[in-house]
Amino acid sequence: MDSEAKLHEYVERLRGEWAIKTNWGKIIVTFRPFRVGYGTKKGTPDELLIIKVIFPLFGEKVSLQLPVLLEMEEKSGMSASLEDLEKFLKGMLSGREKDIYYKYTEIPMFVLGKKRKEKIKEILLRTKIKIKEISRNI
Repeated sequence: MDSEAKLHEYVERLRGEWAIKTNWGKIIVTFRPFRVGYGTKKGTPDELLIIKVIFPLFGEKVSLQLPVLLEMEEKSGMSASLEDLEKFLKGMLSGREKDIYYKYTEIPMFVLGKKRKEKIKEILLRTKIKIKEISRNI
């Protein structure tokens, strides 16, 4: 089994949904792996771990969703991963990969006003990506 397949197998074990009860409501945390690049299929990064958190606020369900980018680079390490990150960002900003990138980042905003309306706005956000290279057998 190649290293990207091992990564996928490892991340796939995280798949699931968990409910956390608090004194102010229930929080639901979901981990959903999404395989991007593997075998002969090109994609960057190799895998996304989509993390979704749903919690109550003002009597409404709030949904927050973000990807954790996972890259297998046993030989090249950080330098190759930085190149892949650039490819990922260009694909995300170009919009050509909408099915993968755009729908996985979701940030809620509440307007405390008079009426009840909903709107979705696609925007570019400034984001800090903290990259950590680790040595780990999976």
